This record gives sequence, C-alpha cells and structure tokens, in this order.
Amino acid sequence: MAQFETYRNCFKYVRFRREDGIVEMAIHRDGGTALWDFGLNGIHRELGDAFAAVATDPDCAVLIFTGTGQAFLTDIDVGDMTPEELKGCAFWATSSPRLGQPCIQSWPRFPYSTG
Repeated sequence: MAQFETYRNCFKYVRFRREDGIVEMAIHRDGGTALWDFGLNGIHRELGDAFAAVATDPDCAVLIFTGTGQAFLTDIDVGDMTPEELKGCAFWATSSPRLGQPCIQSWPRFPYSTG
C-alpha cells in the first residue's frame, strides 16, 4: 500500500495535499496552468502512476482532482510531434485551439470505443 509520504513529491506535474483523508491532486505546469503534453516525462505519462499511487493509499477516503492557475487544460504542448503525426490522432488534431477547433466543440465527432 502506498503511503502519502512515499508518493507526494514523486511527480513533476502533479502536486498533492492531504487533510483528514481527503487527497487533493492538482496538475500544473511549473506551478501554473497545466498543459496536456506528449513528452516522455510529461503530464500524460505521470497521471497513470499518480492515480495508481492514490488508489493504493489506505488513508485516502476522497480524491479531488483539480488544476492550478487560471484555467484547466486549455492547451496542448505537442512536444516533438509533427503536424503529420498529429493528423493520425483524430482527438488531438482537433482538440487544441492551436491545432484546430476547441475541444468542447469537437467532442461529438471523436471516434471512441465503449468496450
């Protein structure tokens, strides 16, 4: 079982705080608004491990997932991906204001699997 002190400072883009069994998990980019990113050590890669750590914490009764800064994931840092590589990713190609339409307007057209 993961204890809070063993995971609280292990992530670059995830900040944790716990009080009375309530864990706040805040994503950020250098303390400001988080950017979804594809980097090998980016937020995309960290979130799975961060959620797994909290899930095995016996002292966590409630998880609050939030962000920092003035907005929540309003843009994407595509890192080293080229426009050609992004064209093969239907979701990402239309989810960022820098790359296409805002995400909320594009959701009904995204292909997804239900099982």
